[in-house]
Amino acid sequence: MDTSETYIKMCDQAVKQTDIGEKWKSLPQKMRLGTFICFRSVIGMVVNKEYGKPKNDLFYLIPETLAFRVWCDIESEDVKVIETNKNFSDEGFPLFRQDQIQEMMFGKDVGVQTISMDISSFSITQAGTSISIQGTMEQLWLAFYMHERHQMKWLPEKQKWIKI
Repeated sequence: MDTSETYIKMCDQAVKQTDIGEKWKSLPQKMRLGTFICFRSVIGMVVNKEYGKPKNDLFYLIPETLAFRVWCDIESEDVKVIETNKNFSDEGFPLFRQDQIQEMMFGKDVGVQTISMDISSFSITQAGTSISIQGTMEQLWLAFYMHERHQMKWLPEKQKWIKI
């Protein structure tokens, strides 16, 4: 999973500028499990809720936080701390996985051949232009999603998505 500063900023800005966060929340719960959520001073992972957790557990109070109410199903999901000493907003945002972006883009009934033809065409078309992504597969897929669904491209020097 890409937890680079670049990808974190790409996801944060995508959530702030589009409806991708709402689309992510509509994914089936099993697809949300394992997602990294950035909020306050932590990066946490969405996991199945452990019933009967001790009250001194760090995340016993998480339902009181805005990020947890926004991004998790309080009845069935919890957050496991992965990294600390970060600086994110209270609202937080998910770091989208490649499979989640593909699901939001194509749904579950599309064939692998269609997906690979679309992303290959996007990669070839964008090579050498300012929209070109030189990072991870998550960065490439998020750039593809933002380009196709919102007609936006990532400007690394400004660290934001802009309309094209």
